[in-house]
Amino acid sequence: MGRKFYIKKEGAWLTNLIDSVLKKKVPVFPETVLLETHSGCNGLCVFCPYEDIEKNLPKGRMEQGLFSRIVDELALFNAKKIIPCFINEPLLDSTLLGKLAYIREKTPKTAISLTTNASLLTEEKIRKILDENLADEINISFQGISKAAYERSMKGLSFDKTLKNVKTLLSLRGNGQKRPVVVITTVETNIVEAELNSARAFWEGMGADFKTLPFETRSGDVTERLRMSGKEVCQMHCKRPFNTMVISFDGLVPICCVDYTRRVVLGDVNKESIHQIWNGGRFSEVRKKLTEGRAKEIPACRDCRMAQ
Repeated sequence: MGRKFYIKKEGAWLTNLIDSVLKKKVPVFPETVLLETHSGCNGLCVFCPYEDIEKNLPKGRMEQGLFSRIVDELALFNAKKIIPCFINEPLLDSTLLGKLAYIREKTPKTAISLTTNASLLTEEKIRKILDENLADEINISFQGISKAAYERSMKGLSFDKTLKNVKTLLSLRGNGQKRPVVVITTVETNIVEAELNSARAFWEGMGADFKTLPFETRSGDVTERLRMSGKEVCQMHCKRPFNTMVISFDGLVPICCVDYTRRVVLGDVNKESIHQIWNGGRFSEVRKKLTEGRAKEIPACRDCRMAQ
């Protein structure tokens, strides 16, 4: 696929250089697609606004016909990665593994990245994922390594139950296996700050990769009091609208993966193709504003801050 180059500002040579290096080559189709097949989450993580906004969010499951059309288009354009989640715990969808099998069949070159809190990752599901090669990568949100820090960070979930599930996954996969890659992710908050080194040592000793994610305010909906000490706050020069598309269960396309309340909707896949939306005027206008340093003009970006 070809690439199209984005805006250059006359006279701003340094900005133009940075932009051209960092993000201004826009693919003709999103490289990564986040696809929410079912709404809802069973956890109330402190770094997520879900608990406060859940009552006002639309709810439901993606219609099978819409799901199939989306995957068929991903196959047509050979999307690099699909992540079956948005504002939800993917394994709440009882049909998820069947959907992953459809993705694997239709677009085998597309990497499947399952992002989950692992609270519902039973041995039966693990065996099916492994036996049928339904994921190239499993990203597990596991905050801290003590019961106290975990259950304070991930309210409503059981430390003991989830730890057992993850250990079962790692045991059944085996240390010598390269697929699926298992990545334990921890958001850098002041709750888990003291445990990051011990958590890394524990999970790497179990054969998992360990990754910390910078705390962000999720489009301004989460308090900055959770931020780790010593982290500078800045407005991120965001790359998400330049390489990633998010599709909610009802087909709407919000600006990015942290626009939970859909402040900025850039399209509807019930009415247009992914390709049309990605290359359409609304996405182009967002990219233009970000390129020109006018993020404050975008409602979802105005108060979105991240540690850099």
